[in-house]
Amino acid sequence: MDVERCKGVNFSRDKEVIKCCDANNDGRLSWEEVKAGFRELQSRWPAYRTQRAFHIADKDGDGYITESE
Repeated sequence: MDVERCKGVNFSRDKEVIKCCDANNDGRLSWEEVKAGFRELQSRWPAYRTQRAFHIADKDGDGYITESE
């Protein structure tokens, strides 16, 4: 996650979060990109939070979170 690129991001808006955390610019968030985002936010348990995020947001179960989900 590029901290400079994410300054001022409204994290309640899905498009902005995906753009901010998408390190390889493929338009979707991988497990590692989400985990890195939680680490950058200084989450106490980034792996657990990543697991919860995927449980909720990865609707098709492909291992990525996309804007359409």
